[in-house]
Amino acid sequence: MNSAVAEPKAKPAQVQVAQLIRKELKRRGITNATVRSAQGKVTISVEDLSPKLEKEIKTYVAQFELGHFCGYEDAYVNSNKNNSIPQVKFVFFSNTFSDEMRQKAYDVMQERSPKNYAFLPKEASKIFHYHQDLDHRSVNETIDRVLRGKDILWSGYIWTNDELLDP
Repeated sequence: MNSAVAEPKAKPAQVQVAQLIRKELKRRGITNATVRSAQGKVTISVEDLSPKLEKEIKTYVAQFELGHFCGYEDAYVNSNKNNSIPQVKFVFFSNTFSDEMRQKAYDVMQERSPKNYAFLPKEASKIFHYHQDLDHRSVNETIDRVLRGKDILWSGYIWTNDELLDP
């Protein structure tokens, strides 16, 4: 009697990549992440990661991206091919900051430089349209740059050992 046993189908690359990324995020203790896979891409959404941890995660997930889109040639270029791991065409990463984290950063900024922020509301959620003289950007943009570790004047005061300082 010929009994053909159906072999399990191999999972698509995007599913394998998503599983590997979820496993790494879990290993690092990042529980507030969403990892989605579809049509040859993986999308990762997290909240409130420090700049250092964000950079480490981006470095880790970069190995799963097969290449990049070259606008000059208007074509996708397989510049990162690695046959030993599953790969996808695109890996998208998003790190957003909660209102609580934004408020905490704003509190530190107000305490460290009271004369620059004395005329502004005390709640970060109410300062959307206020602009600073420095660099012609809004206070909200400055808060975002601070939380991402891209503001030279503030980031050293805000982040220490991947923890946001208390005001």
